[in-house]
Amino acid sequence: MTRGRLLIISILVLSLAAALFSVGWHYVQTRRALEFWGPESAQLIANPDRVDALQLELSPAQDVRSVGDVVQVDEQLYWIVGQKQVKKAPGYVNARHALTLDRSFAWDDFPQDCTPTWRYALRFSCGDESVTVLFSFDCQWARTADQSRQISIAPIARGLEKLLVEQLGL
Repeated sequence: MTRGRLLIISILVLSLAAALFSVGWHYVQTRRALEFWGPESAQLIANPDRVDALQLELSPAQDVRSVGDVVQVDEQLYWIVGQKQVKKAPGYVNARHALTLDRSFAWDDFPQDCTPTWRYALRFSCGDESVTVLFSFDCQWARTADQSRQISIAPIARGLEKLLVEQLGL
């Protein structure tokens, strides 16, 4: 075997080893977050066609507005009182990426004695599919509108709140 072939085979083996390490590392860094969101929601968060920042307001039971978009969370309705497309806004690629990383969540430190106020959300859309991720910064929780369990976003809450407030012009 010539030295050229040996060099090419060595480079190929090294490339394959690096690729396998990369896949393994990515799996370790995102496994729990992707399990929490679920495969369809995680895919929409990671690769959306459109991202909208939403400002929400709890709808009183007697409020019967006939216009406007709403988000239903369990038995409560939230009116969308502010909305802005932010897919290309500074910081949103990082925020979207953070929502798929395990280190962005406090898995073992979850306050149970907090009543959340869902004031902000990000809606990730691709074609006819969408997922709305709600944020309660008073409890430092996140959840999707269609699931009943919350996750602590304590490690990223401050930056995420600042990003949403800036984009919604509050």
